[in-house]
Amino acid sequence: MKIKVGLFLCIFLLCFQESKAQFHTIQNKPLRYKVNVAEQAEIIEPVVNSATDESPELNTKKKNEDIPLMCFPLDTLVTTSPFGYRQDPFTGKRKMHNGIDFRASGDNVYSMMAGKVIKVGYDKLSGNYVTLQHGNITVSYCHLSQVIKKKNDIVAVGEVVGITGNTGRSTGEHLHLTCKIKGRVIDPSFILDYVTRLRLTPNCVLPNT
Repeated sequence: MKIKVGLFLCIFLLCFQESKAQFHTIQNKPLRYKVNVAEQAEIIEPVVNSATDESPELNTKKKNEDIPLMCFPLDTLVTTSPFGYRQDPFTGKRKMHNGIDFRASGDNVYSMMAGKVIKVGYDKLSGNYVTLQHGNITVSYCHLSQVIKKKNDIVAVGEVVGITGNTGRSTGEHLHLTCKIKGRVIDPSFILDYVTRLRLTPNCVLPNT
């Protein structure tokens, strides 16, 4: 009887040790797999980056993405009254002109940059107008016959925001453009000159070019 019990215990211990060894082997496999995946990811990442660096086409694309897209407010720009002091067409007195006037005739007015419409309205000076916010820059398009966008609309660069007209204090149809940086009026020609330089940049595709 004692011999049988002894044999049974020996067999049980051998089986337990074997199952214990198998249990540890199964547990270790996922750990090794996770390490291999992490090591493989570290190898793949530099390969992707180096391929990007060696590709002229991808480099050109990335360079263009860094350029803020801008466009002119009209298809054709003909200045009729520049920014600065001038003789007021109504009073004849010397007065500051806080924007630029462009010749127009029922033309589409484009958003010069991507942004948000912050104001739409009418007053006796500007007539129908729409003001867009582009970061710390605001641009107002005035004397419109029609405003197409409404307040809080998000607009893309080159999107039509209105149609030129002769509303408000105006001697004839034109587009009056007012630009401000952090609330201070600036000469819009600075922005327009920048758009001109962008249009001359190789491989840079802009709206209305």
